[in-house]
Amino acid sequence: MKAKPGEFQAIGELGRPVESSLLVIYELCSEADGNHLAGLYKALGNATKYLPGLTTLAFGCSHVPLFHSGTTIPLEVSQGFANAGMRMLPVVGVSDPGPTRTALAVAAAIHGQGAILRHSVGDIGSAVLTAGDVATLSADLGVPVSRLHLVIDFAAAVDAQLAPQTITAAKTQVAAAAVLGSWASITVASGAFPVSISNLQVGVRHDLQRREADLWSAVIFKSRSQVACVHLLTLGSHMQFILIFQWTGVSDKDFDALVDMEDSLELLLDSDHGYVDGHDFGAGEMNIFVYTIGRWRHFEKLKII
Repeated sequence: MKAKPGEFQAIGELGRPVESSLLVIYELCSEADGNHLAGLYKALGNATKYLPGLTTLAFGCSHVPLFHSGTTIPLEVSQGFANAGMRMLPVVGVSDPGPTRTALAVAAAIHGQGAILRHSVGDIGSAVLTAGDVATLSADLGVPVSRLHLVIDFAAAVDAQLAPQTITAAKTQVAAAAVLGSWASITVASGAFPVSISNLQVGVRHDLQRREADLWSAVIFKSRSQVACVHLLTLGSHMQFILIFQWTGVSDKDFDALVDMEDSLELLLDSDHGYVDGHDFGAGEMNIFVYTIGRWRHFEKLKII
């Protein structure tokens, strides 16, 4: 189903509880500088009127640390999100050093309550979180586990032969984390192809349902085109996917060239069968937005069946 040019679909109209909406800015391109990030956040602030279902915005990551590098979100931007009824949470890497976590804890106190904890799983697994790890992280952040959103990221698995081991490792991570405390949520994310997301979801959901834990499954889609991606996700029971591509061009000609991307994206996404690049993502909705030089274009709205 195509959207009219310039039309934005409100997330809250897609049939799932508004309170489950979570928008995550969770990995920014490495060349991004402070001015660029400030422009992105301002554009997001202006776009909130088109995304009324969102309740939480998460920001920052270990790759582009916003706060201990001296970059902060302008007060007027954070106030704009607050006025829209949105919380703002920092994303903290489990491997981040203590001072980084402390700096992000300050940001959490300023911008909202809680935090998102990112735990990366390597190609063939990584250390499973322990109760001691969780206690230390919670203390460093000054945030109880009940307000921590755990993201288990296995984006490192870029080799098809490693996918089975990585899926097993991710299941192990989730199963272990689910019994360590009452997390605000647990998310499984993948930025790698060709990992079988559908197989992972089935196994992880089964493990968590037995523990009555909450799982929001998410997918980070990485473009194979010459586009630097900013990954934004809404997570919820109805599997809403938002893909936001950060276009690096600087001219109107480059901006107009975004229209040409539509054909390439349609080749990657078979909307009749719910496949992206040959992988089944299940039922849901996909929205594609493009941000460039402070302007937004709603590209396409596709129904995945």
